[in-house]
Amino acid sequence: MKIKKFGKSTRVWVLIDQDDRGKLEMVVMSNDKGSYGIIENVFVKKQHRGKGIASKLVEEAIVLARTKRFYKIVLTCSEDLISFYKALDFEW
Repeated sequence: MKIKKFGKSTRVWVLIDQDDRGKLEMVVMSNDKGSYGIIENVFVKKQHRGKGIASKLVEEAIVLARTKRFYKIVLTCSEDLISFYKALDFEW
């Protein structure tokens, strides 16, 4: 996994699958409670879908967020993806 940070005070992380098959984009923000992440996009190239790549990217984002002591990760998704994110312990 690679993380790209844009600029010194960047608040956008891009996690890229090591074989460049997919990526996750997360906005990182802070408030009085601390830092938190907003997963904006998870993309997997069409020919690589169904292989667990998206799950691995989200799991890696969760690990990184815990390492950085984020107090939460939030996201929005289309209705057809709710079960996918519920399986990764996100709440609806």
